[in-house]
Amino acid sequence: MKKFTFLFSTVVMAFIFFGSVQAKDITIYVQADQQPNIHFWNVSNESTEWPGQAMTSTVSVKNLQGEDITFYYKTFANLSDDAAISFLFNYNGDADKTADINGITEDHYYLFKGNHEYEDITAQFKTVVDAEIGAVQLPGSYCNWNGDNAPMTLADEKTYTITPDLSGVDEDFITFKLLVNSGSNWHWLGWNNVKVEAPEGWTQEAASDGNIQLNLTAAGTKQFTFTAIFGGGDNASANWTLKIAANNPSGISTLTRSQNASSPVYDLSGRKVAQPTKGLYIINGRKVIVK
Repeated sequence: MKKFTFLFSTVVMAFIFFGSVQAKDITIYVQADQQPNIHFWNVSNESTEWPGQAMTSTVSVKNLQGEDITFYYKTFANLSDDAAISFLFNYNGDADKTADINGITEDHYYLFKGNHEYEDITAQFKTVVDAEIGAVQLPGSYCNWNGDNAPMTLADEKTYTITPDLSGVDEDFITFKLLVNSGSNWHWLGWNNVKVEAPEGWTQEAASDGNIQLNLTAAGTKQFTFTAIFGGGDNASANWTLKIAANNPSGISTLTRSQNASSPVYDLSGRKVAQPTKGLYIINGRKVIVK
């Protein structure tokens, strides 16, 4: 009897332990002008009658821009790990109910506009986790657009860094894109959807094919570190910032057009310039940016 009791207790404890590991919660957040109802189904441990359960609880959540947004919310607790819930929102039943929202397996954020209209705004609040971004690469003309070049290395806060070898580049410009691996999908990210921060003396040209271009002549150096930072959201192909830092300061100086240059001024082709406009020039053998 003692042996049976011990074995039974062990099985029960193992069931409780492994069962708790498999459980999950799903919270549905909805931004609305007034208290909405949520009518749900396909929830194994809870049910509701039409027009649904009043969402009386509220919480303030910061979006990815740091703004506080107030939501009504409902948490479905202790669901199986593979659970998917279905629901709709309404104020007064059929008069303004939304369409069915089916197969939700994790927390979601919505904007309920009334008059049957709603919007899924989850991307404004959720962040792709590090594990969902497999690699970030910087292919381009300096490596013949080889997408297999060394990926950027993951640091903290979803930050990737790479220092490419540009010593053999003879052109004034190099072109490149970010290449982000999210799961099984690769995303090409050009200048039109990447915020670029770069040192003084560097210029970004809006290439027609979406590439980012780096003006090596204006920068005066070929030694850079590229840091790609993911700003959040549930879409790994959006919200990236690329910071470009010169590793070897080029000695480029700055001269405003209101200042007087006492020495002769030359353009980059060696021609003397009487009244320099905004640009890069040679003064006393040094590159100077005139603003």
